[in-house]
Amino acid sequence: ERVRALKEGGPIPEASNSRLRSLESSLAWVEQLLMGRKSLSGSLLQQLNNLLADTRADMDKLWGHLQDTDSGLDSTEWKVTEQSSHLSALNEEVDKLNQTVNYLRSQLGKMVNASFSGKEFGFGCHN
Repeated sequence: ERVRALKEGGPIPEASNSRLRSLESSLAWVEQLLMGRKSLSGSLLQQLNNLLADTRADMDKLWGHLQDTDSGLDSTEWKVTEQSSHLSALNEEVDKLNQTVNYLRSQLGKMVNASFSGKEFGFGCHN
């Protein structure tokens, strides 16, 4: 059905325009070779073998790229996990620093209040 639709120039479901152009070009090339198959039979087989070898080489390259990408994604995932752990530790440190700052403010407030009242530090007014 797809071949018939391609020959008739109709749409093929699930096929991109670039893929359709590639298929049309390949089909025209095969039809041209078949018309002259008597003189090209050996050449046709050689060309098909070359195309198959090129396709295999392209697939091997693609597989290599996919493996590299997968490895890169694994590495990135590990780094993200590591950074998340570091951020959690930093957040804990910030929380501790905030608690310390709040404690110091409280102590400073007590010292200021005590200095005005003169109780704890013996600064009272003697008249």
